[in-house]
Amino acid sequence: MPSQAQPIHAVTVESTPAKAKGIMVGLIKARVPAVEKDYNLVHVANCEAIREVKPVLTSLVIAPQVLICSSKLFDDEEEEIREISQRLLPDIKLIMVPHDLHATGGGNAVVEFLVEQITESRLPTRA
Repeated sequence: MPSQAQPIHAVTVESTPAKAKGIMVGLIKARVPAVEKDYNLVHVANCEAIREVKPVLTSLVIAPQVLICSSKLFDDEEEEIREISQRLLPDIKLIMVPHDLHATGGGNAVVEFLVEQITESRLPTRA
């Protein structure tokens, strides 16, 4: 059995909380066992709007290491989130899901994209 690595705290930015939860559950558990085996990902919060990003990031006791943004965001919204998050947490890993990936490829396409981003990151794995 893999050792328990320090948790990797993740925050999502998604206007539909149920969708954010479903994608994170798919990423962490059901659909991608390799991620569950190699990474100790914990979804700690979801921001339904950009105005929630700063208060959420500053209110968490432990700073998140990953921020995942919805595919529904426009370029200017992504840039605003990028500026806010990097000003507050310069080392945070930002994952911007490509525009309309969910609409064109569905939840599985988003999970596959996130798996690729997580596995190519320098996030700590289980020893």
